[in-house]
Formats: sequence, C-alpha cells, structure tokens
Amino acid sequence: GGTIPISHLRIGDQILVGPNVYDQVYSFGHRNNNNMGDYLQVHVHSISILAAPPPPLELSWDHMILVEGRNFVPASHLRRGSRVIERNGNVATVIKVLEIKNRGAYAPFTKSGTIVVNGVVASSYISY
Repeated sequence: GGTIPISHLRIGDQILVGPNVYDQVYSFGHRNNNNMGDYLQVHVHSISILAAPPPPLELSWDHMILVEGRNFVPASHLRRGSRVIERNGNVATVIKVLEIKNRGAYAPFTKSGTIVVNGVVASSYISY
C-alpha cells in the first residue's frame, strides 16, 4: 500500500505504525470531517529522504509524538531542534512548529497505540 489521507482510514485497515511494522485500525477516538480546531503543524528536516521534504505533521497540542530516546511527549513540547522518529527508525529534526486552525479531527486507534503520519511516528493517544 501507499500513502492515503487519514480521513480515508477505515476500521480494519492495516497501517504503518513503526519501522516495517503494520497494525490494524480497530476504532477511532475522533473521526469528524467538519470539526474546526486548533492544531500544531510540525515541519521536520529528514536526512533520509532525498526527494522533496515530507509534508508537515498536524496534530493536537496534547497528542503524543515519539522523540529521540524512544519517549513519547505531547506535541506542545516540540520546539525547533527537537528530534523525532521517522517511519524508518531514523531521526528527523523539527525545523518549525506553527499554531494553525484546520478542519477535521481524526484519532485512529491501533493495538500498538502508534501510527505513522506524514513519515513521523506518533501515538494514537493524548496526554493528560
């Protein structure tokens, strides 16, 4: 399979959740095409991708993202220079984090609790 928009995911789909690891979507915490919300847009510089830069990752402030050291932190903790884990296990550097408004809210759940979005390993869950 290839890359598809998160809005197109369905229960039962097999998705990339880590380096060469796939898992099944079993439910959604959020799935709303019309919800307008506040998000963070995370831009990364990847040394492992020779083509165009990956599209930015957009997620809620509280959604967890995998950083260097194999720890998950809330997206709100990311800063320029933070280092996140890519789909292939390599490390990418955050080059900017923007506050945006966007339409749509999606939180697919997998048994592993992770999902790869725009090349970056993130969690299906949020921090409290």
